[in-house]
Amino acid sequence: MEEHDLYIHGVCSLSSAINIARSGEATQSSTFLYPGISSAAGNAIDGVKDQNWWHGFCTLTYADWQPWWRLDLKERQSVYVIVVYGRSDGLFYHMQDLEIRIGDSPDNSNPLCGTITDYTVITTTFCCNGLSGRYISAVIPGRAEYLNICEIEVYNGTMTEDDMCW
Repeated sequence: MEEHDLYIHGVCSLSSAINIARSGEATQSSTFLYPGISSAAGNAIDGVKDQNWWHGFCTLTYADWQPWWRLDLKERQSVYVIVVYGRSDGLFYHMQDLEIRIGDSPDNSNPLCGTITDYTVITTTFCCNGLSGRYISAVIPGRAEYLNICEIEVYNGTMTEDDMCW
């Protein structure tokens, strides 16, 4: 796990933040198969922030109905910040309306932390303000779509009066 002070995009500051995603287990609704390129769910928590799918470090599902990617943290955690790294080599629009959900249910109906509303921003930071749960899901509701994630960082920590998240 990585531990450091976190300041991302001028939005969130959290002391002693720990990226807890790398110790979890990832699954997804399907895995797109392409010769020589990995699209496995675990690619999103491998610590590699390469945002070009062709390099083999991103996930990719088929055009599933309401595709999802899920992280099992193995135990209930308080989550303050989630950073989603999308694809940089095109097809950004696939991320439109992607929801990040956190809770204790292994389905995609947990409480909402945030939604990607601008798919042209390839890295999105969500401030979840201590929302707790064992599972973190990324899901695109209401349509058939490809789901592509290059990295997800999940930070817990202890908030102090000097920390901020809005």
